[in-house]
Amino acid sequence: MDPILHGRTKHIRIWYHFLKELLTKGDVHIEYCKTKNQMVDIFTKPLNRQLLEKNVESVGIEWNVKGGTLRNIESARISVPTTLKYDDSKKCYVYRARLVETEQYWKGWYEGLSEKFLSSPVPKLLLLAGTDRLDRTLTIGQMQGKFQMVVVRHTGHAIQEDAPDEFAALVINFICRNRIGPHGVEIPVLRRPVQPQH
Repeated sequence: MDPILHGRTKHIRIWYHFLKELLTKGDVHIEYCKTKNQMVDIFTKPLNRQLLEKNVESVGIEWNVKGGTLRNIESARISVPTTLKYDDSKKCYVYRARLVETEQYWKGWYEGLSEKFLSSPVPKLLLLAGTDRLDRTLTIGQMQGKFQMVVVRHTGHAIQEDAPDEFAALVINFICRNRIGPHGVEIPVLRRPVQPQH
């Protein structure tokens, strides 16, 4: 055995045996990934435009899901690609909405919003991904029973995308229970059958 070559390749042998051990114990599962689905290729080699766009979308989807913005991967596959566009001048993908340009309005959008929400003279429902998103005003209002609050577990920022069925059921239930509208709300799915007149 060549001692110089052995010294340079020793780490390969260690990693090989370490991975083999993990596989044997069932701690790791190796899954084949086709070359066309290798997202890392956008960082390691030049790709044609179509493959580049597909991989960038996949990275954007993964970033949103791992970052907690969205938790529903199927939903992310639909909504995330539409938020990105290719900028030819920068030669990269950018978000369509240029939020930084709206920064001057942020304070006006949110300042006093909790007070306005609580003061509106209608039944109120607040759906949250976690109670850590409540400010002091909303916490006090919730303790005083000024609105119904529901924490939708295991969701990210976009509750309606992460748990669409649960979101819809909660909203429909709230509307029906509070008879919102001039004569209550008639929802086609929940409509009672019409009784024939004699």
